[in-house]
Amino acid sequence: MGLLVLVRHGQSEWNSKRIFSGQSNPKLTAQGVEEAKRTGQLLKSKSLKFDMAYSSCLARARNTLGLILTEMEQSQLHVIEDKRFNERDYGELTGLTVEAASQNYGVEQVHRWRQSFDEVPPGGESLEMTAKRTSNAFNSCVLP
Repeated sequence: MGLLVLVRHGQSEWNSKRIFSGQSNPKLTAQGVEEAKRTGQLLKSKSLKFDMAYSSCLARARNTLGLILTEMEQSQLHVIEDKRFNERDYGELTGLTVEAASQNYGVEQVHRWRQSFDEVPPGGESLEMTAKRTSNAFNSCVLP
């Protein structure tokens, strides 16, 4: 039986400022780098060794994974990138702070876009659309 480890990227510059990142490529903050390193240390302390690694094509995800693998002494492991694992596309909200988006579209509407399963932000994708995209990648790439 296999073990699946799922890790989200460490804090990015835009996360720290409450900016919708979506499929943009803000860098990791110093805190994000430390989060990734601590994750790698924790996984190593559990004596885990990966056979395979997958990542989205976003720099913050790849950098987080690289830091984790370095801490685990597995930095030479081949990483399979797939854009279907990319973060949710926030469309026109990308690059806006939560506060600015709330001023433009209303607090309740922004809350619905962020929290509901089927609400689609302008030019973006709903959580449902994101789930279908990532599930397809998981079922076709990882599960086999």
